[in-house]
Amino acid sequence: MNVLVFAGFGVDQSSLNRTVSAFKSLLYPNYCVQTIHQQPFTSHSWASTCALLILPECCDLLTPSAIATVKAFVENGGTFLFLANGVRSTHFNILDILPGSAKDSPLQIFDKTTRTYVSHGAGEPFDIETWVGSPLYRDGVAAVRCSIGAGKANIWRPYLAYTSQDDISPSTSAPTEGSVTTQERKTLMQAVLKGLGLHLPSKHVQVFTRPLPQFLTSHPSKPFAVSKVMENLAAPSPASDLSVFRDENDCFTFYPLAESAEVFHRCHTGSTIGISDPKHIIVCLLGQLPSPDHTHLFDLHTYYAAVSEERNKNSLVDTLNSWGMGEVVLYGQVVTSTQTMLDK
Repeated sequence: MNVLVFAGFGVDQSSLNRTVSAFKSLLYPNYCVQTIHQQPFTSHSWASTCALLILPECCDLLTPSAIATVKAFVENGGTFLFLANGVRSTHFNILDILPGSAKDSPLQIFDKTTRTYVSHGAGEPFDIETWVGSPLYRDGVAAVRCSIGAGKANIWRPYLAYTSQDDISPSTSAPTEGSVTTQERKTLMQAVLKGLGLHLPSKHVQVFTRPLPQFLTSHPSKPFAVSKVMENLAAPSPASDLSVFRDENDCFTFYPLAESAEVFHRCHTGSTIGISDPKHIIVCLLGQLPSPDHTHLFDLHTYYAAVSEERNKNSLVDTLNSWGMGEVVLYGQVVTSTQTMLDK
């Protein structure tokens, strides 16, 4: 599912950048956090794959078409988070943060059943650091969370988002009284997301920021297949001479299976790989298969057994020095989205 951050007319660019960075660090890999611009926002069908719509700080009023799209999304069951904007609600006599009534606001979400408005007002947003210790903290409304129609809305006046850089380079100075640390801000945002029904990644989930080595393998009954592939790639040179292969888009480097542990270690501990950096291919000759520790998400033994079962069931006949569909596999747990595969 997607988490979409509105990037259309009226959105503050600095707030947009911080919001995208913060929510990627909170939600990856469970959700794909990406921006959506004005034209696709108002004209494309994105709601069915959107787990959360985020509206960052706005330096201007939204267009009427954007307002209508937000209202329809929430009232029809969507989940909505509005950051760094004024908050008003007529429900349960919640006090206005800004002067004026909800009916004067340019964006109103209305539940006909409870006759409740939740709206935003034009006004200067402030950071959560400023909010702590202020009169609004003691007496006013900083946020509203409620069910609207079939959906849910959470609208905040303080700016909550932090950047991933805050985690990497925390301030060395001692926090002042009433200040909010990066971890406290992060904890608050996690609570907000859980309250909106999102599933946050486990602390124990390993997230990869670079590609992992790929294994060129064959069915154990076709021990010649990988050698044949290497010969075709190396031609007219001998397969044994092939250590690097370049195509139009990618560069591949080849390693024997015996070096797989060392190659994996380098990929786990090295710096983030660029799109133009070589991709690592571990060559499994003579029908050998990699250790399950390196392919724990995909069992190649079980896969090739299933291929044999289907071939036998359909009475497919093996021919000399050839292999069938699915009997040679290039497998990698993590690859770049722009990589072209060798089997092209």
